[in-house]
Amino acid sequence: MSDKGLSRRSLLGGAVAGGVASVAATNPAAAKPLAAEPMAAGQSAAAPSHLLRASAITTTSDPWLPDGTHLRVNVSPRIGLPLHPLTAFRIDVVPIYTRPDKLETSTQHVWLNPDLSVAATGGGIRHTGSGDVHYLVLHGWQWTFRAVRCCFVRLLTQSGSAFRVDVLDPTAELPDAEPRVLATRTAPSYEFGGTDITLLRVSGAGVVDLVEIVSTESPYIVIDPAQAVSFGLPIGSGPWYAPEPATDPVAAARTRVEQGAARRMGPPDRPDGAVVPLTPADEVNRVQALSGASSGLDYWLARAFTDPATPPLDARVSLAGGPVADASGTISPLNALLAAAVDPAVARHLGLAARVNPPTGTSVCTLWMVAGLWLLPLDRPHDAGTLRSLITGFPPPAHVVSALYSRYPGLSALATQRVTQLRAAHPTDGWTAVPLMVPAVAAKATPDRPAAPRTLALPAATWRVTTGERLWTQRIPLLGPAAGGMLGLARLSPTPVSLHGTIRVGSVDRARAMVAHWDRHHDDAGSVTDLAVTGPSNSWGLWRADEFGRWSDRSTVAAPAPAVAGPPTPIVEAEFRPAIPDGGLQPRSPGALRIRIGVPGPSLPGALPSRDVTSPGGAPVTSALLTVDGVPQPAIPVPAGVTSVVATVAVREFGVGDTAAIPVIAKLVDAAGRPSAPAEVERTVHDPRAYAPLRVAPTLLFAAERNPMGDSELGLEWSGGAWGYRVYLGDERRLGGTGAGPRCERAAEVWARSGHLADRRRFTLVTPKPLRAAPDGVVRFTHRLPGSLRNVQFVRVVPVTSAGVETPFETCGLTPVAVPVPDRPPAPVVQVRPRGDGRVDVTITATGLRDDLLAGLTEPPQARLRRGRLADSDPEYMPVVQTGIPLVKGPDGTWSATVVDGPAAGFPGYVRLTWLAEVRYPAEPHLPADALPAGSDVQPIGGVPAGPQVSGWGPASPPTNTVLTPEVQLVPRATVRPGQGYNEILVTNAPVSHRYAIAPHQVVVHRFFASGPYPSAALPPVPITATTTVVRDTTVNPRPTGYMVVITDPFGRSAPPVYVQY
Repeated sequence: MSDKGLSRRSLLGGAVAGGVASVAATNPAAAKPLAAEPMAAGQSAAAPSHLLRASAITTTSDPWLPDGTHLRVNVSPRIGLPLHPLTAFRIDVVPIYTRPDKLETSTQHVWLNPDLSVAATGGGIRHTGSGDVHYLVLHGWQWTFRAVRCCFVRLLTQSGSAFRVDVLDPTAELPDAEPRVLATRTAPSYEFGGTDITLLRVSGAGVVDLVEIVSTESPYIVIDPAQAVSFGLPIGSGPWYAPEPATDPVAAARTRVEQGAARRMGPPDRPDGAVVPLTPADEVNRVQALSGASSGLDYWLARAFTDPATPPLDARVSLAGGPVADASGTISPLNALLAAAVDPAVARHLGLAARVNPPTGTSVCTLWMVAGLWLLPLDRPHDAGTLRSLITGFPPPAHVVSALYSRYPGLSALATQRVTQLRAAHPTDGWTAVPLMVPAVAAKATPDRPAAPRTLALPAATWRVTTGERLWTQRIPLLGPAAGGMLGLARLSPTPVSLHGTIRVGSVDRARAMVAHWDRHHDDAGSVTDLAVTGPSNSWGLWRADEFGRWSDRSTVAAPAPAVAGPPTPIVEAEFRPAIPDGGLQPRSPGALRIRIGVPGPSLPGALPSRDVTSPGGAPVTSALLTVDGVPQPAIPVPAGVTSVVATVAVREFGVGDTAAIPVIAKLVDAAGRPSAPAEVERTVHDPRAYAPLRVAPTLLFAAERNPMGDSELGLEWSGGAWGYRVYLGDERRLGGTGAGPRCERAAEVWARSGHLADRRRFTLVTPKPLRAAPDGVVRFTHRLPGSLRNVQFVRVVPVTSAGVETPFETCGLTPVAVPVPDRPPAPVVQVRPRGDGRVDVTITATGLRDDLLAGLTEPPQARLRRGRLADSDPEYMPVVQTGIPLVKGPDGTWSATVVDGPAAGFPGYVRLTWLAEVRYPAEPHLPADALPAGSDVQPIGGVPAGPQVSGWGPASPPTNTVLTPEVQLVPRATVRPGQGYNEILVTNAPVSHRYAIAPHQVVVHRFFASGPYPSAALPPVPITATTTVVRDTTVNPRPTGYMVVITDPFGRSAPPVYVQY
């Protein structure tokens, strides 16, 4: 893509459109062609050049070709060869300046600057410096806004102009990519002929005055059948070919080869540049040798054109067992013929080239219209589009087709017959007889010979693997774009040697044609390779030929030999052989590595390896160096001819179960002391011993209480001395337990048989991935068990090494675990009876306790007592005042206990107290009664010591409350203190109620009067809150004569009155 966002034809077409529009605006007369009745817009009589292309040059005193005009036709493998010999119709182009003719002065061309901006439309161009460059886009008779095709162009320049004019491939991606050059002229006259001359590049100083062209769409091109020549295949009439009548095709082919024979040997035969003349007979003999070879031209012609059921386009040949040595797969015979036709002599032999008469003295050039009738599958799918889409709009004139049918009388019948046959066999391919025509123009001036091949920087050479002479390989990359024609390649040192394949011609070997491989995906770069270079350096000559057989000058490249290679990289294999077990647990070597160091030998193509123990370009290998686990080992001699050497190296000491990757590095050393590149392999080595089992005890461990989800979590921990641990879980029933009796006794019975419980199928692996120790060195295991599980579970912790070696299963003891019993006793009943000392007797009675949960237990159920002063009876808000109260079973099966509750001084009076009680079953023992605690590595998480599992408390009893009501023991004392308008009665030695009493004691004062209308009356009660209570009487007129003081308790009971006189 260019920086303007356009590429290829879109860029050129846009430039043409702009230029033509400019011409039309400034010169209305140029807005339509000057000829009458041109062909319909969008059509052309010439086929697309990528399917069918013809070219011609005229030579005079050329060092490579005989004098005359040389025609060359190139066909795409997609269309192949026509049903008959190609026919070229001659038209001499003679300028007639009184009226428009085949040669016209172009006014519609466009000059482009190097950045593809429009420099001018029509007319000429002036260059003032040798570095000036312009592109010329041609536009012919057909009036379309696109770059149309011209078959001849001539630039008329002023005297003294020094231009280089290149005809470029119009598909070039300008301005970024280097275009392919089709033809070049560096001196006048600047004229060119070709099928599709659309784009030229003009560089250098000078002035172009006029541009003259012959367009492929010119209506003045008239075909004269009498001015025609034929050139076809060297085969007779067949199912897919109609030769020219009364003509021997083999003799005609021989004549074409003789007439166009090269004058001298080319660089492939004589890279030294010596001029060795050739006769036409020499060229005929060479072509005959190429034809008669086992995989020669005759072989491919027979495979392509003799099967009446298969058209040449579809013919395929299996290469397996065929004439092509060491080949496989299939190939199209037609493709093989077209590939061979890169050799101009072969092209003449196959009817793709011929020498004809040059232009007349009065003509500017000679136009040859090459036509033929092809049998094509127009609708067959293809990545580039169907042929129908590619050639629609390119029909030759009807009189051209008529001339072909007249020249080849059997052609029409053959075409009809084969079309009918193929349409019946392949109805969807659209087989059709299609006439195609393409122009070739022979200018009087001969184009320059092709430029010498250009090369890119040479990549580093490489040594070849060989047991004989030291050889190296050099690849020579060629700068694109791809160029047609043959390539010449020779090694120049010490004397020039052709690198072409050869064929025997008589008593001499002649070079075969060579072409470069061009890679479109890598900037169109090509390459050739010399596979057998000798010496410390060398150089190469490269030549390029055009499609007619004219060779370029030589380009030369040179390269040094590769650096002398060290020994080949060895092949290392390491096999671990474990040591014999000794039963100990101390650090020791787990075994030894048997190390095999393979010594590669060079290989010859098609042969078994040759064991000369020599790297390409190097010296023989004499020893091997070995480093194991970072420790260098003594050098190992490598005798001549051996394929490998072996060493055994003991592995360093490992602890029990240790694992380590042991690196093994090997090198080969040659006689010159050069080491090879290291070869490294790692072998993981495991100590085969198992860890010692953990120490365990029969002590029954308990999981946590059941959570709201109904699960109970088991948590165990132990110090992790092993690499990892697998934990297995087994139920007492599966392990042969009876399930009867206290669980601690059942656990002890199964635990005693742990050494005999070796069947893993009785256990469940609950940690598929081994547990590893935490950073603090402790392994923690948690597992959820159903909260309703009653059976004893047994945990087996099995140490495992990093290699997966487990401690023997049966040696790993069992740790019994159980889920706490979830049952709780029913709520008890509480009775409270006051005592004379101010305390109370509390009786707790429980019924409904399950005998099965008490069986085998030595301890009785227990109760605890809660007491509070609040009206709220929620146990959470009532503190426990006594716990661990043993219950005694009565004759009626009830469990009860009576306890004294209260402080030694007794409860305060008039305070409401509430009692609740809860009962629990006895703690579940963790060991049988006669067993002693034993040490174990496996402990509950958190360091909680093992012990009996205390049962949970049952629901609380209904609340029971009471209020103690002691008699008033104090006798109050009262005095009157008169005041101004009032009397105050002071009461002392009266009881003060507790702060939590249900109500306070009160003082009630009654008045007494000596006489008069005022009766005795009581003053409002006054609560007693301190040691002295003051009652104020504001009735002083008349003043009372005395008062009666009465103390009442919280229940309203009155104490004996006390009188006071005023």
